[in-house]
Amino acid sequence: METDIKSAFHTAGEIIGDPQMVSEILRSTDFQVPQIEAHIIALQEQSGISFANILQLTRSTAVFQKNPAHLATRRAIAPFFTAKAVKIWTPTIDAAVEKAIGHLLTVKDPDLVTDFCDPLFITVFGQIIGLKMANLNRLSAVIKSIGRLSQPMLSIKVLKQIEAEIQEIDTYLPKAPSLRSATLLSFLQTSQPNENPVLDPRDTSIWLLVAGYTASQTLGFILSDLLQREKGVWMELAKKGLPAEVLEDLIARLPSTRTLVRTANASVQVSGCPFHQGDIAVMDVIKANEQLRTTSANSNAHLSFGKGAHKCPGAEVSRLLLTRTLPAMARALPHLTLHREQVRFEVRPMVQFPTHLPVTLTNQSERQSARLIEVRSFEEARQVVNDDKNWGPPELEPHLRALADRSGRNMDTALQIARNAMFFMSGPRHAEIRRAVAQSLGGNRIGLWDDLIAQQVSAALDHLESKADPDLITHFADPIFRNIMKPVLGVHSSDHTQFDALAPVLQDVLEPWLRLRELERLQLKFEEILNLMRPPDEATLSAPSILSQLLSADLPSFTEADLKALILVLYGASFNLSHTIGNVLHHVILLGADARKSAADAAWVDQHLEELIAICGSPKYIYRMARTAQTLGQISVNEGETLRLQLPVLNRGQRAGNLAFGHGLHRCVGAALTKKILRVAIPKFFDRFPAARLEPSGVVTYPMSQTLAYSHLFCTLQPTG
Repeated sequence: METDIKSAFHTAGEIIGDPQMVSEILRSTDFQVPQIEAHIIALQEQSGISFANILQLTRSTAVFQKNPAHLATRRAIAPFFTAKAVKIWTPTIDAAVEKAIGHLLTVKDPDLVTDFCDPLFITVFGQIIGLKMANLNRLSAVIKSIGRLSQPMLSIKVLKQIEAEIQEIDTYLPKAPSLRSATLLSFLQTSQPNENPVLDPRDTSIWLLVAGYTASQTLGFILSDLLQREKGVWMELAKKGLPAEVLEDLIARLPSTRTLVRTANASVQVSGCPFHQGDIAVMDVIKANEQLRTTSANSNAHLSFGKGAHKCPGAEVSRLLLTRTLPAMARALPHLTLHREQVRFEVRPMVQFPTHLPVTLTNQSERQSARLIEVRSFEEARQVVNDDKNWGPPELEPHLRALADRSGRNMDTALQIARNAMFFMSGPRHAEIRRAVAQSLGGNRIGLWDDLIAQQVSAALDHLESKADPDLITHFADPIFRNIMKPVLGVHSSDHTQFDALAPVLQDVLEPWLRLRELERLQLKFEEILNLMRPPDEATLSAPSILSQLLSADLPSFTEADLKALILVLYGASFNLSHTIGNVLHHVILLGADARKSAADAAWVDQHLEELIAICGSPKYIYRMARTAQTLGQISVNEGETLRLQLPVLNRGQRAGNLAFGHGLHRCVGAALTKKILRVAIPKFFDRFPAARLEPSGVVTYPMSQTLAYSHLFCTLQPTG
C-alpha cells in the first residue's frame, strides 16, 4: 500500500482536480485516510526496533483512526475548536503577536519563518493546548519532524528519530494540568480522561500540535505572497484589518496542503468514475480550489481545510490567528520588505511551505561597514541619483589600475570593460556615448523594431508550447531576450552556442568591487567573448544595429575596440530583460486566475506596467560614491565611501518614479525598449496560456548577488482552444 501511494503521485493523469469529485471523495464513507499502522508494524517486526510511541500516536489520533473511534474522538475535540470557543483566545493571540513582533525587531538578519511564524505558533498553540513552555526553537523543530509521519515510505532511520521525538515532546505536556487560577482552560485542562473517556488527551495534544503547525506554514506562505504584491495591499491591512472575504481568498490561493490522499474501502462510483476496493485517490487541492472559485457562485469557496469527517478541526483557530496577526504586522512594520531572491520553499508531494523568508524591517538607511552605507529611504535615494556633482558612480577603472599595480597582473581586458561600462562612467565621455546610444534606443526610434519584437514573442510562445517540460525562463524569456537584443545591439559571433554559454558572465560586471581572483577569472571569459565577436549582418535586419550606428558616428573618445566592449556590457545588462519577464510571469501567476485574466489584456498591462516593474524589476542595487564628505539623512559620509541603494525596499510602494531603471544621468538607456517588449510579451503569454501554473519544485533562483532572477520556472501550460 505504501508503495502504491508513492507511485500514485507520479501518475499525473490520475491526480484528481475536479472540485465536485474531490468533495464527494472527502465526504464519502467509502474512502478512508491511508493507514500506516500495518507498515510500521511490519518494519518493527523486521528490524526488531520498537516503534511503540508511533503506534500509540497513530492509534489514538483522529487523522489515523477508523470509525467508530475516529467519530468519537472528533466529537470530543469539536466543542473546543468551534468559532465561538476559540474566540476567547483573542487576547492571548494579540499578546503573542506583539511579543513576536518585538522579538523580530531585535534580530540582526530577520527571517519571518524562524524569527516570527514559528515562535508565534508555539506560543499561541502551546497555550491553547496547555504546554509547559520551554525552548521554542527546539519544540518547533520536534513538531515539524513528527509531521513527517504523513509522508509515505519513511525509512527506519527517520522513524527512529520520530519515535524519540514523540517521547521528547511528551515531556512538554504537564503530568496533571491544574485547574486552579486558570482564567482560560487549555485543551489538556478540559480533556482529561474523566471528562472525555474516548480521548487519549496526551496523544491527541501531540497530534493537534503537529497538525496545527500548518497554521505557521500558512501564515508564512501568505506573508510571502503579500510582501511580493503592491505595497498598497499591505497598507490596506494596516488601515482596515483583514476582511473575511480577503482572508478566504488568501487561504484558497495559498494552501500549505498540495494534495489529499484517500483509499477506497469498497468498489464505488464517484461522479461517474469507478473506484475499486483498495484504489488510491490523490486529489489536487490547488487545482480544485481554482476551479471551484471560478465555477462556484461563491468566489471564495475552497477545499484548503478539507471536507467531510477529516476536515481540519483547527480551521477556526487558523482563521483567528491570521485575522489578528496580519493587520498587526502591517501596522507595526509598514515598510517590511521581503528578499525575494533568498526565499526558500520546501515542496513535498502532499505539502508546500516556506522555510526561509529573509526580510528588511524598515526603510531607514543604515551603515553596513566602514566603507558601505545601505540607502533604504526613497527620498534620500532620489536625492543621490539626481545629484551627480556630489554622488558619482563607482570609480572602477582607478580601482582596477591600483589592483594591477599592486599585484603586477595584466588587467587590460578588465580595464577595457570597466572604462566602457556606462554605469561606471561620468563626465564628458559618458555624456558623449549616452547621447549616441539614446539616438538608437530613444522612444521615437525603437518603433523600427516592432516587427522583430512581435515575431520573436510569437516564436517564443510556440517554442514554449512545444516543450514537454516547459520552463518560462529557458523556453520563453531567454529566447525573447537573445533573439531581440542581439540584432538590436549588433551582437554577432563566430560560434553562437559558445557565445551563449559564456555570455551570462557579462552580468558579473554589475558588481563593482570584485576580488582579484574573481576579476582574473572574469577577464579570461571576457577575452574569449571578445574574440568571438564578429561584425553584424546588417542586411538581415529591419533597422541598423546600435553597434553599426556607433561605429559610423563621430565619437572621438571611443575606438572600435571600446565600442565592441560597450556593446558587450550593454548585452550583459540586457539580461535584466529576461529576468524581469520571468519575474513578472512568476508574480502574476501566483496572484491567481483573476490576475492572469487581467494580464491577458494589453491595455491592463500598459496601465499597470510601472507597478509591475517596481515589484518585479530584477536589479537589486544601484551604487554611488561620495565625491566629497557630506551628510545623507542622519548618516555622515566620508569622501570615497560607497552608497548601495537597495531597490526592493526603495521601489516597494512606488509606481511612476520607481528606480528600477535608475534615474538621472545614469538612467538605463534600454528602459524604453524593455517596456515595449514587456507590453507585448506579457499579455500575449497570458492570452495563450490563461491557466498556466508553476510547478513549486521547479522554481529555482539564480545565485547572483546583484540581481533578482529565476534560472528556471517550470510550469504546466493549459492553452485555450
